[in-house]
Amino acid sequence: MIFPNRYSYVDIGEKDLDNPLTWDKIDPARYNNPYKVFNYSKAISKSIERINQNKFFKIIDEHAKWIKEKQEDKVISLNYESYKNDLKISKSQNDKLKEIENFISPYYFEFSQNTLDDNAFEKDMKEQRDRWIEILRKDIYVNEAINLLKDLSEINSVEVLSQLNIN
Repeated sequence: MIFPNRYSYVDIGEKDLDNPLTWDKIDPARYNNPYKVFNYSKAISKSIERINQNKFFKIIDEHAKWIKEKQEDKVISLNYESYKNDLKISKSQNDKLKEIENFISPYYFEFSQNTLDDNAFEKDMKEQRDRWIEILRKDIYVNEAINLLKDLSEINSVEVLSQLNIN
């Protein structure tokens, strides 16, 4: 599954070059998987539905389309009013993207071991961990990944496609 991002529609990578290397495949290694094989389609469809209804992901997708449009636009007007209008549109697009900064995850993040001493190094580490937790709280992708993991953990045994029989 691919989450929308700012460069979803921009041609990036070797595959988009004029002479990319041909695609190749390596045969998978053989192994016995003792775990159940679940029907992931339900969890994936729930995630896609959440993403499609999420206003922040919509903003990201709209911005990605705008970036693609700007990339393909090879004309720059010499008309001053047109130039000012383009700047106004660019600022408006960037302001819309800043709205994502308002996202806050409903999940609570903490470190499982908090045995910090009062020395300067441990205080610095605590500050770094606190900043990291704040970043996690504002990360829409981490939030959706947690939602997806939650959906996967709720798969019932009747939704198992297969299971290795160990006898």
